[in-house]
Amino acid sequence: MKNGLSILLLTSKSWAGFNISPPLGLYNLKTAVEAHNHCCEIFDYDIDDENLLKTRVKSGAYDIIGMSVTHVNMSMDLDAILELRQLALSAHDTLMIAGGQEATMNYEQWLRTKLLDICFLGFADKTFANFCDHLFLFDRKYHEGNSLSTNLLTLLQNTSGVAYLAPMLKTERVDMGMQTVYQPSPTLTREEFSELFYVNGLKNNIPYYRYWDIMRARKNNAFNNASFTVETTRLYTVSHCPRRCGFCSSQNFLPLSQDKKITIIMLSAQEVYELVEHYANNVGARAFMFSDDDFPVGNAQGILRLKEFCQKVIEGKSSGELPSDLQFFCQARVLDFLYRQSDGTKILRSELLQLMKLAGFHNIGLGIESFSERLLHMPSVNKIGVTLDDYRIVIDELLRLGITPQMFIIIGIPESTVEDLMDSITVATEYIHKGADVAVISTMRVYPGSPLTQNGDYPLVTKPWINPVTGQQTDILDFFIPENKEIAGIVDMIDEAAAEEQVSLKRRYGWSEDAMLSKSLIGTIQFIAVAKLLERHDVATRLYKMVDENLESSSYAA
Repeated sequence: MKNGLSILLLTSKSWAGFNISPPLGLYNLKTAVEAHNHCCEIFDYDIDDENLLKTRVKSGAYDIIGMSVTHVNMSMDLDAILELRQLALSAHDTLMIAGGQEATMNYEQWLRTKLLDICFLGFADKTFANFCDHLFLFDRKYHEGNSLSTNLLTLLQNTSGVAYLAPMLKTERVDMGMQTVYQPSPTLTREEFSELFYVNGLKNNIPYYRYWDIMRARKNNAFNNASFTVETTRLYTVSHCPRRCGFCSSQNFLPLSQDKKITIIMLSAQEVYELVEHYANNVGARAFMFSDDDFPVGNAQGILRLKEFCQKVIEGKSSGELPSDLQFFCQARVLDFLYRQSDGTKILRSELLQLMKLAGFHNIGLGIESFSERLLHMPSVNKIGVTLDDYRIVIDELLRLGITPQMFIIIGIPESTVEDLMDSITVATEYIHKGADVAVISTMRVYPGSPLTQNGDYPLVTKPWINPVTGQQTDILDFFIPENKEIAGIVDMIDEAAAEEQVSLKRRYGWSEDAMLSKSLIGTIQFIAVAKLLERHDVATRLYKMVDENLESSSYAA
């Protein structure tokens, strides 16, 4: 007799590109359920054999199959779930579940596809492990017709942090159909968050070497040996984003999962340092990417934590407890590095930035979105309290210190004019020329749970996914339509045009088709594609000239 359930957890079926990394949330789940004597495997579409996966699923190897679904790749995830569900159910009854941010924010739509049985909400590690304990006591009959079994529905009624479909009341003559049941998670505590991302972080058995070996092979084909530390580890240290950007849903992940507001929870500076020390000395990490949306958090407690962490790293490197060449990358907001005085004026947090430089912070990602002062305060962007001057002050200081600012820019902001866009491109390329990095997003994507999506006043594009078995159509929210007709007419053509520009550039310089280009070069190419599509050929010509000059001086090699 088995000691526990057999569980398969999968990543979203998306291609991460060059910088692949282990799915930390799935490894936290694996640690949680294995502590309860269940067997758990993780399948990552970026590194694992899909044919072997299908063979295992078809053999009936798993009681539960779960995916960390994403919105951007919803159609691909649905294709994968449909195929795996058919393979699994051909062998025996199998429970199909989903989790993660998208499953929390958009559970209704995922459940209505009738391909998933349960969505687990928020940080579901403890919920899922306890659910598996109870499920193990069942005979393996999870479904009755098109519904979940009576026993399973009874179990779910007593489970917090889940969403599922259940039959509505029937009359003698009418079947009222299915209703979506949402049962919020318990409030996350500081101790639970620490267990998830500190305690588990120290004991998770994550095969980083597999990812690093693949990246080393890919790096050999990178243009001009583009500088990237392969041995990079991701860490999460903050519960959720404290900001209110109009287009982003991260801020609502925990509040929606718990149906209440929640204060930001952070690992302490000491806990973060111990994680860094563990992965550097026991796993071989040489760079750390803090994947929090806003690592400094921005309040007094968060700034103090960052200072203390930097001081600990500096001391650790000096004493030999940490390798001296360790590097760090984080995401932040511009206002994290400005201090508002009593008279309302802002000054740089120079001491903080200098500490970060000494500790080894090499890159800092900044959600710039646009260099148009007007757009910063539009509802879709909603950068509260920040100005273009603030942007320039912080980016200039980062460049002066030798910390690379990575600017995130959105082209298809709904309220943007062509002149707003050209101004933003001009300033962004000015900073690229000075040594900044850039990541360009063509459209303002629709993310369920974001303030802009909840607003309902902004027109948007959907794309259909049709179940090839039942013919049921699911309309997936895609991107917001720009108000300006010129921009609206080209926004969905940018990625294809930029891809063609990349091919042309590689041929012109004699590079191989699979040469990996730096983000700043890719971003500049996207700007060129936008300028050409808008028939701003003077801008395109100027950008081409800048590309040639920077390639000659190897400015794009970093």
